[in-house]
Amino acid sequence: MPNGTDDVFSKNDLPPKGQRVLGAVCYFPLGFFLPYFLDKGREDFVAYHVRVGASYFFFTLLVGYVFWILWLFYLVLGAYSAYKAFSGERYLPGFVKALVEAVNGDKK
Repeated sequence: MPNGTDDVFSKNDLPPKGQRVLGAVCYFPLGFFLPYFLDKGREDFVAYHVRVGASYFFFTLLVGYVFWILWLFYLVLGAYSAYKAFSGERYLPGFVKALVEAVNGDKK
């Protein structure tokens, strides 16, 4: 898992455009289900963005009803993360890393 910095692919090593599009879609509300409906959730790049997009969504769903501003935060963070995914990057802000690891059970 990245250490909070951008994991950028070189132009020759970019994932296929289809995977990048699915990675970007994962950050839209409930978009993380789409790769599984299309049976594309097994690719490493897409699976990473599914986990992070789902973590964003469920955290916001649980806490967002109290703080509606988190929905705006979710949309902005999701749009930026979708842009990064489409650019072929594995982007994870440092302040979100601990949350994603807690939800997904990732260990260093």
